[in-house]
Amino acid sequence: MSQIKSMADIPDSGKVILLYGETGVGKTTSLLKTAPKGSLYIPTEPRNPKISMRAAGRPVDDIRVYEYTNWMDLMELANNKQLMAEFANKCIIIDSASYLMNVRLSNEIEDEAFDAQDDDKKAIKTIVSSSKMSQEGFGGLASQMSRLIKAFGDLTKQGTDIILVALLAEHPKWDRELAAAPAFKGKEFPTNLPGSCDPIGYVRTWSKDGKKQFPPLVYFESDGDEYLCKFTGVRPDVDIVRIPLDLNIILGNKKKGAKEDGTV
Repeated sequence: MSQIKSMADIPDSGKVILLYGETGVGKTTSLLKTAPKGSLYIPTEPRNPKISMRAAGRPVDDIRVYEYTNWMDLMELANNKQLMAEFANKCIIIDSASYLMNVRLSNEIEDEAFDAQDDDKKAIKTIVSSSKMSQEGFGGLASQMSRLIKAFGDLTKQGTDIILVALLAEHPKWDRELAAAPAFKGKEFPTNLPGSCDPIGYVRTWSKDGKKQFPPLVYFESDGDEYLCKFTGVRPDVDIVRIPLDLNIILGNKKKGAKEDGTV
């Protein structure tokens, strides 16, 4: 049933935030270090999340973890309103959404297509056939990812912040004019995704006196539109909006207080 609400009834928090950058730049450690206690971390890459938690200097029981098993279980989790209500006014971090799409979901779709083939086809070029994505498969890949983002996006209405982490692609196939963008397969999903996210930040390292500084900086505006980014809200009076990768700052829980070089 359709509902009309007062603007006052909508939570102040609740965003879908896309952050992307090169591997090893400090995305995971920074997010786990600054995420609200009790947030949910969904690692999709085959790494031990405890290592990042130790690097972040947080007790391992500060953050809850969902262990990815398969796509349908993850969709069931996202649509479980009763369970997801536990993360109202907290964060759900999907790390990384690009690996989830490009490897996990892609492999499951390829396996499903291979299992559906007759035995004669399976016997020919078994390895190639079992890892070949059809046009139908690309359509399913984009559709399933869009469904997942919508399911998690619906949780923002209860005040939950959704953080999508992605690796970086240089001059992505879906927009060659961009020097840097999130690394997602296909064209339909990465083209439509920015409309579901607010904001979008490009995570980059920075140095001072020749030494790499931590946390990295997140650029929410691009000089010359050379990389994908997005910033909404009250814009500070600076040339480019860049903020330390600190969820307390990004989510507005504390003032930025950052100097020109990004230090706080």
